[in-house]
Amino acid sequence: MPPEMLLEVSSEDGVEAITAFVNSKAVNDVTAALTAVLTTRRRGVGVRPAQTIDEETLLRSSGTGDEAEVLRLLSDPAANPNAHIWSGYTPLHMASTHMHKAVAEVLLWSGADVAAQDTLGHTPLHRACQRAGCTEIVKLLLKAGSDVEARSHGSWTPLLLASREGLVEVVEVLLGERAEVDARSKDGWTPLHLASKNGFSEVVKLLLQAGANVEATGKNGWTPLHLASKNGFSEVVKLLLQAGANVEAVSKGLASTPLHVASTWGHTWVVEVLMGAGADAKAECKALMGEARQLASSKGGEGGRKGMTPLDLAQYYRRAEVVALLSGKGRKRGGI
Repeated sequence: MPPEMLLEVSSEDGVEAITAFVNSKAVNDVTAALTAVLTTRRRGVGVRPAQTIDEETLLRSSGTGDEAEVLRLLSDPAANPNAHIWSGYTPLHMASTHMHKAVAEVLLWSGADVAAQDTLGHTPLHRACQRAGCTEIVKLLLKAGSDVEARSHGSWTPLLLASREGLVEVVEVLLGERAEVDARSKDGWTPLHLASKNGFSEVVKLLLQAGANVEATGKNGWTPLHLASKNGFSEVVKLLLQAGANVEAVSKGLASTPLHVASTWGHTWVVEVLMGAGADAKAECKALMGEARQLASSKGGEGGRKGMTPLDLAQYYRRAEVVALLSGKGRKRGGI
């Protein structure tokens, strides 16, 4: 069926005809239905839709993956593939967010803007890099010219988002496109910070292999090791230490080390790993909360001490296993 004939069918059977046509093959892996859309948009051949072009319908259909409806709407030369709603989402944002590759292909061939930003400054690539199972969409968007270093209003890059979400395959794809491995968010976080914070060991491995700075610090002076220690991810802690992370790194303000942080939160396994790597159990930091400051003050006369040790913190927050370990009464279970 010639493209023009397909698109001149009546409104009653138009969607069915297009649906049947979508799966037919054409040269160079472009579907015949897509060829029809391109042909009619270029020549100005229209359809007889049940109603005038509805941009909200285009957006909704892109989000639900209704390829036939998207094709029908875009076949009208007046259709705008870059229509957007209050959030700034375009049809391509919708298709990318919900991982509808076929719809995204149609939109891209119809002139969708890969650089369009929503109200947060996210491009379709940013959105795809926050969803599990989005690898093929990410590849498609990059092939279509998406900027791998695009920045949102919070200065987030696609790699920062994918690392935060633990999307191993996507991180691998982005690094393969030479994404900046030490890109920083507005708060100073790097991809390694975010992967370490959330315990994504496989992503941490990829980032370290790509040369990520293991000593990068956020605005508060925290390193990836601080974040992994705070959240109890002992395997990530081991990876960072093996990559040369400074076990005595000191944060800004409180001057806390990873051992202070792990002791405060009661992560016994992490405390063991840090001590096995030579962490100073007598290092002092400023108290983490008002009540703890009072405790530190009460200990001020002890040998001129003004701060709190990891043991002080573990005692104050009643981390019994950590207290036993730091006081030499706990059983060690392993190091790096």
